[in-house]
Amino acid sequence: MAVLPIQFHHLGMGEVYSVSTLTKKGQVTVPKDVRDALGLRPGMRVAFELREGEAVLRKQVDPQDIDRWRGHLKPHVREGADELLTRLRGDPAP
Repeated sequence: MAVLPIQFHHLGMGEVYSVSTLTKKGQVTVPKDVRDALGLRPGMRVAFELREGEAVLRKQVDPQDIDRWRGHLKPHVREGADELLTRLRGDPAP
């Protein structure tokens, strides 16, 4: 069996380094410290990203989770995107 190192980087939390074993079927158990750090629970999806010879594991965000919250802030927004950009740029009002 091959040994696959798993690295986890998160701002402000330092680095957690754990090792897991790759099975004949290509399966890997995500170590508990990594699951806990990412908030992973059974059934959640994860994504693997290849970066310069390393595989990075990250929690997969479900687009439906984002869509579920779409529009909740709208009642609190007092200006449109154009007005906000104009104000942030300091452009004079038309």
